[in-house]
Amino acid sequence: MFNEIDRIAALSVIVGIGAAFSAALYYTLKPPTQPTQRTQDVDKNLTIATYIKQFVNDRATSNEPHFFANALREFVSTNSGTIPAPGTTDRILRKLRQKGEIDYAVENRKLSYYLAKPVVK
Repeated sequence: MFNEIDRIAALSVIVGIGAAFSAALYYTLKPPTQPTQRTQDVDKNLTIATYIKQFVNDRATSNEPHFFANALREFVSTNSGTIPAPGTTDRILRKLRQKGEIDYAVENRKLSYYLAKPVVK
């Protein structure tokens, strides 16, 4: 089997291009060393999830367990340093509840008004 350098060497011989171009081609075809958009999105979602858990669990143990979705979004934006897309916070909130990491009840869906509840394990 050919390895990457063998393929490049064969390509340079066939095409008749010098070794310098082969090396340049090799380095252009190398996978990027910077994080991809997908890994950046995953990291951002983990950060958002961390602040959602903090917000909901703090509310669940406070005297003010009720909250609006806007208050949650504002808390996440302020603390994470990012402005998530409008539905991102809601989607991650639902996913965390499905995983059992937080608990809440929807008091008024139209107003996006929630009641944070302590997690029962």
